[in-house]
Amino acid sequence: MTTHAVCYESLGSRNANASGLRPDISWHQNAQLAWATENVTSDPVPWELIPKSATGSGSGVPVTAIHIVPNSNSESQGVLLPGRFFGVLDGATLSTGGKQAINVDTTSGRQSPRITVGAAAASAFNVALVALGAPFNGIDVRIIHNYGEANYQGLQHFISFEEQPPNSDGDGSGALRTLLNNIQNGGASYQVGMQTDGTVLTAEGCSFAANAPEGAVYVDPGDIGTGPDQLTTTIDDNTGAKFKAHPNVFYPAGRADYVRSLTRNNVDSIPVNEGSTQPFRIVRIDNAVISSNWLVVVDGVANIVRLAHPGGSDIRRPRDIWNMVWQPIIQSSSLSVADALTWTSPNNVDGGGVGGRWKYLEYARCLEIAGTDITQTGGGG
Repeated sequence: MTTHAVCYESLGSRNANASGLRPDISWHQNAQLAWATENVTSDPVPWELIPKSATGSGSGVPVTAIHIVPNSNSESQGVLLPGRFFGVLDGATLSTGGKQAINVDTTSGRQSPRITVGAAAASAFNVALVALGAPFNGIDVRIIHNYGEANYQGLQHFISFEEQPPNSDGDGSGALRTLLNNIQNGGASYQVGMQTDGTVLTAEGCSFAANAPEGAVYVDPGDIGTGPDQLTTTIDDNTGAKFKAHPNVFYPAGRADYVRSLTRNNVDSIPVNEGSTQPFRIVRIDNAVISSNWLVVVDGVANIVRLAHPGGSDIRRPRDIWNMVWQPIIQSSSLSVADALTWTSPNNVDGGGVGGRWKYLEYARCLEIAGTDITQTGGGG
């Protein structure tokens, strides 16, 4: 029997947006690559505001195109395309020496691999730009994302674990029924783990909690080590229970009637403690987090808020943010505007927002938190 990570999607019975109308089937992202003339190594593309849910490493590069705009005095512009062995700058073809222009890097987690610009493509652009006589100190990119072969219908996703057998890559009906039962019949809190000293780890006010659908866990430095309750740098020591203790997705208690069905969208065929690449991206949060971005669904409508944390607090894990910041908001929520939550926007340019009815929150997902990626090795792959 082996433990496998699976990305699921819940579909609601009161979804005002209709489950088939995904707002992020294809979306744009503007970012900057730290790409200087002497840097000819592979450049990682920054994570999206809503990181893609698991598609696995075999579904191709989930990018339609990367538009390149050098930060220089020239008016140059280029483009990179997935599946191509060249780039284009100002209409001229740049050879990448038989190497892919855009790649996926599974070393930081194989659920939703990081997208990178190939080293050969970076080198080809560097040479061409230097030849133009226009020194540059970086490159602005406009990334057009897509979900490729993924079959997600809405936004309410999470990763959980199943045992094979009795489940298999092609049949997870047993795990699906268990999960749906857990969500629809959960209590006032959800146990996500138990430490060897008997300490019970819970997500308060939840009928169900699970890992992030992009396959990332955000942990305190004390969660990394060789102890039985810690995540190690060795793939062989992984268990589903260790990852489960660090949830990113929360289904509030009392909202079971808002979840009518689950779908099993992406199965990692490699067990969590095997393979040459790590199953999850492990991010160590080295400093206190003063705010965090969340994808929330209230009354069937999704939006993103940047949640401010209490001043002077040292809160880092999504589990703790949920328990210590979200729970007081939900528990004290009323229909009065005076009790409405004021939030700032993730991009800090549109003035933020204000809103209430948080007692009707039905799904919450903590998004990317900046930290240090922990690389795992081993796994026998």
